[in-house]
Amino acid sequence: MASHMEPERLEKFLVHILTPVYRIIEDDTIRDGQMDELKTTSTELQDLVQSRVGATKFSGVYNQIRQGVLGVRRERKIARVLQATTNPEAAAKRKMQRNVIKKDSRKRKDRGFLESRGKVKRRREE
Repeated sequence: MASHMEPERLEKFLVHILTPVYRIIEDDTIRDGQMDELKTTSTELQDLVQSRVGATKFSGVYNQIRQGVLGVRRERKIARVLQATTNPEAAAKRKMQRNVIKKDSRKRKDRGFLESRGKVKRRREE
């Protein structure tokens, strides 16, 4: 679609095109073969749009998207800090849940390490 539109018209849809592209390219949490393929496709689309629209307009919109994402993250962080002062019970519950998740993750990693070395004792089944 971006290759068939004239650049002036493409500028109107630039935010709508680049927002998901930004999300896909900047996301490092998902590690999957399909995600790598999607990232390369997104990078190709990003290069195509940048060549069609121009570097100045592209970088301005891309920076606007980045600032929006950072603003949302900042607001969420502030909300978590405020929650700790206004609702300490909920903050404590959240903190305990995070610690349980960390503990389970450490157990899983340790078990995987021991299994790779062949030192895991299997439980007897009665």
